[in-house]
Amino acid sequence: MEAKDISNPAASPPVGLEDELTFLDVVRFFRRSWKLIAGLALGAGLVAGVALWYLLPYKWEASATLVVMSSRFTSGLRPPTLTVQGYQKLLESDAVVSETKDRLIEKGGLDKNSRLRVGGNLKTLIFVSRRAEETSLAPMVQAIAYGETAERAASIVNTWVEVFLQRVSQINEGTTAATVKFIDEQYPQIRDTLIDSENDRVAAEKDYQRRYNEATAKWNQRITDFKAERAEKTNNYHAETRRISDEFRSQRNLSTRRARLNAMQAAFGEMQDEQSKVSTTLKQKVLELEAARKELVETPVHITLYKAITDDALWRRMTENNTRQADWEKLRKEGLATQEINPVYVELSSRTSRVAMEVNALSPRSTQMADELNRMVAEIKTLEVALSSDEASLEKLERDRNSGLVKLEEGLQNDLEELLRNKEQELNAIQVEWEARNGQMTRDISNLRKLFEELASRYNQALLAKAEQGIEDISLGSPAVPPDLPVSRGILVKALMAAIFGGLLGFCIALIRTAGGNVSSES
Repeated sequence: MEAKDISNPAASPPVGLEDELTFLDVVRFFRRSWKLIAGLALGAGLVAGVALWYLLPYKWEASATLVVMSSRFTSGLRPPTLTVQGYQKLLESDAVVSETKDRLIEKGGLDKNSRLRVGGNLKTLIFVSRRAEETSLAPMVQAIAYGETAERAASIVNTWVEVFLQRVSQINEGTTAATVKFIDEQYPQIRDTLIDSENDRVAAEKDYQRRYNEATAKWNQRITDFKAERAEKTNNYHAETRRISDEFRSQRNLSTRRARLNAMQAAFGEMQDEQSKVSTTLKQKVLELEAARKELVETPVHITLYKAITDDALWRRMTENNTRQADWEKLRKEGLATQEINPVYVELSSRTSRVAMEVNALSPRSTQMADELNRMVAEIKTLEVALSSDEASLEKLERDRNSGLVKLEEGLQNDLEELLRNKEQELNAIQVEWEARNGQMTRDISNLRKLFEELASRYNQALLAKAEQGIEDISLGSPAVPPDLPVSRGILVKALMAAIFGGLLGFCIALIRTAGGNVSSES
């Protein structure tokens, strides 16, 4: 027997390609090839790390934050506010990026051959509050730029944000300035015209008043005082009537009692229907029970069954008698007779018991429902009588108060008509002339006032729009400043990936060498 040294990989025989791969073969493979795999992995990692250290330049990141805060009071003349996504799209638009590049080149902060690209050296982020949060927080947009130096990155971001805010201001202004200018010009003209018309009316009224004598002032004052007194008395009477009626309803609890009565009547109707159904069913069951009991009495409990003699016995008897004639009456009596319980009687008995149980169950229910209906009838009648009495009292009270109000108004109206007749005797002619003139002036002033009120509402919007000039829904929360440290270049991660790739390459080379050695050994 030949001894094999497992500790010496060179002494182990080659593994055939068609042999089964074992754990021992894997251990031998790695003991033979670990230096190649580890060497390639270490070499690839070191080469990649050194190359990236000297060849990969540093990159600096700077960011500025824009806060979106809409005003609670906004003029209707201003264009609608953009959403936070709309502001982001405007910030990333080609026009804003192109103008930013032009300004940076003009200020010397960017080379002419350099490029600004969203998703490359420019990036934006949106921060909004979650739906689950009770407090709605103001959304924010973050503008991020990458540059070769910290100062250049900060300059790119600040210029980018500056161009964006100027573009937002231009959009918000739009046609607002022209509309505000038109309203500023028309509002004073309409206001002056309305003031002049009202002054003319006041002057005409003064002229009319000058034509009045001492009697005019006396009658006007007396009529005014009387109307005020009349209105006060009528209002006080109405208020007292409402107070008395409400107090009566509150003390007697009419609404609650009426609702209770309606509910009881509805329940009574439902129970009456149910009681009718139960009574009908009970009558049917009683008739069915009587019929079942009658049929049960008429049905016998047992029945007699006769079993005829068999053919074998018949032939045997005829053979024994040696004759073909048989005593059939005797043979019939020799048949087997048995008595059994009548199944019809059993079924009738079961049905009678079931119907009796149903009758026994329905009878107390019918009686109980009848008693409950009688109780509800008595309670409903009592409640109806009491409620009708209270409602009749309330109606009588309201009729009495209305009668008193009619008498009061008739007396006051008679006094007023007497005053008016006395006044008309002196002022009829002057009053007709004044009413015609005053009516025309009132209509003119009313038309002017409607136009002025409509323009005034627009004027307030214009003032609010002028006050909002320079105030945007989005503002710079924090400008960009040069960062202290550059962005991580990720050399360690990239070197580690290169080492893994080198190890895989070494593994493949070792695997190919092993396969080649096995083929050579077999040949």
